[in-house]
Amino acid sequence: MLKKIINSFKMAVGTMHGNLFHTLLSILGMIIGVAALVSILSLIDGMEQYAKDQISQTTSLKSIVISPRNTKTVNGISVKKDSFVYMTYPKFVALRNAVTKPAQAYLISTQSAEVVAANQKIVSMVYGCSEKIKPSFTTQKGRIFSIDDFENNSGSAVINVAFAKAVKEKQNWLNEKLRIHQREVNVIGIIDDKSDRPEVYLPLTAFTDGELKAYPPRVAFDVE
Repeated sequence: MLKKIINSFKMAVGTMHGNLFHTLLSILGMIIGVAALVSILSLIDGMEQYAKDQISQTTSLKSIVISPRNTKTVNGISVKKDSFVYMTYPKFVALRNAVTKPAQAYLISTQSAEVVAANQKIVSMVYGCSEKIKPSFTTQKGRIFSIDDFENNSGSAVINVAFAKAVKEKQNWLNEKLRIHQREVNVIGIIDDKSDRPEVYLPLTAFTDGELKAYPPRVAFDVE
């Protein structure tokens, strides 16, 4: 057995000597192939690690938005559901209290309406919201909502600067009455939210269950 192995080895060496140039080319080809494969794999691993480092250094999860699914797809067509779960103010408070990490929570329901103010009709965005109206704004006059506005349903409203400018001859908007869908509310504050659209904000508790179902609120959490 050992003799056969030795003879085979001698034959292989002889063949290599007899075809030296072909042997060198074969060995060189294997070396280049292995080196190319190792280089490509190393390059892929390096690019993957670089991408992970860049993502971790430049981006992070800042916001989470929770929206109800009020539609379903039937035969490739989106149709409204007859029933679905939607957010209410008590559910929002319970959810906000369950969050243990530092975060700002916002609740918003969006619709448009004709708002009667100062004997004029103003087409405006109407938002039902939580105490924190939105992430970025400044209070120009009056105040924003407090817990009492939600618990007592006091009929308070906050308007933005664009809404106040929609009636040029009107200067003092505080305590002005607004009528929205047969609902009368009282302006308690004006905010500057950098929006060009007239906007009116109401406590979400001012909306009926039917309105909440028609315009389901969204919840947003911004990590501090």
